[in-house]
Amino acid sequence: MATNTTSAAGLSSQYQRYLSRQLLEKILPSIHLSKFALKKALPGKQGSKTMRFFRFAEPSTANIQSVGTEGTTPSSSDKSMTLETVDADLVQYVQQIVITDILSATELFNHTEEAIRQHGEDAALHCDNIIRNELASNTTGKNVVLSGNAASFGALSGDEIDEQDILLAATKLKQDGARPVDGVNFAASMPTEVAFSILNNTSGVWQGAAQYSAPENLYSGEIGRLFGVRVMETNKGFRSAVGTQYTYDGAGAAFSTFVFGKDAYGVPELNSQSPFAPQVLIADGPDKSDPAALKKVISYKTFYTAKILQPKHVCEIYSTINSAV
Repeated sequence: MATNTTSAAGLSSQYQRYLSRQLLEKILPSIHLSKFALKKALPGKQGSKTMRFFRFAEPSTANIQSVGTEGTTPSSSDKSMTLETVDADLVQYVQQIVITDILSATELFNHTEEAIRQHGEDAALHCDNIIRNELASNTTGKNVVLSGNAASFGALSGDEIDEQDILLAATKLKQDGARPVDGVNFAASMPTEVAFSILNNTSGVWQGAAQYSAPENLYSGEIGRLFGVRVMETNKGFRSAVGTQYTYDGAGAAFSTFVFGKDAYGVPELNSQSPFAPQVLIADGPDKSDPAALKKVISYKTFYTAKILQPKHVCEIYSTINSAV
């Protein structure tokens, strides 16, 4: 006797996929470096695509002299003032998403809205990567800590980060006069893989974020505090390989943790009043390049850069990771 089932050859064609309009949550990166940058605007119509930051020289007592004879000014007491500059050249970046007229006419979801959203998410990640790569660059004067007391970057092997590395980085910043980011603490951006080592081997000096601050006062990604350093983890951390120390390598075995003070690096202020602010532009309709209006182009553009302003106020900790990660 024949049994009719849903998979029977003569009946299966009636079954169709049910399409849910509920989108699944997408994976978003944990990024936070822009928050700690010194932000300066670059006004339009100034004849420049370069931002220039200024600072006067550090304090010095070299010209302070005792008065040997009453009423007589020492001849060597005059001090020359020195103004230092740091230049950052802005670079223009563009991304496009093209949607056909057929897709727009038959879409289940609003692809234009999603394209705008994706441009924003991509732009945030791109800007964070620019800052991250600048912090990892070969900048003269930047502090460096090698985990496990490795003799050199190339000698790193099985050297996980530990609490003493954080203490040493904080000490170097204090020695160089770095200012805390919040008036009390320095900040650290730590790859998730490296954070595993810290959390897996912590002692009593580690403070979980819930122990010292209310949730609304925490930085994005903040996981705890150690020796006056508020630690944030990121799943988009910098890693490099032997021979490419200052170039990002997604398969590299060396991971970088950045510890920094206030205004250690700078970026453009990208607010709505700036001519260099990020823009999303929608080209929809017939023109010479698309006379039949077969497509819609959603474009994103911006000018951006990042620059270490005070190398001595940045410390990069190189370490490897636990084999279990």
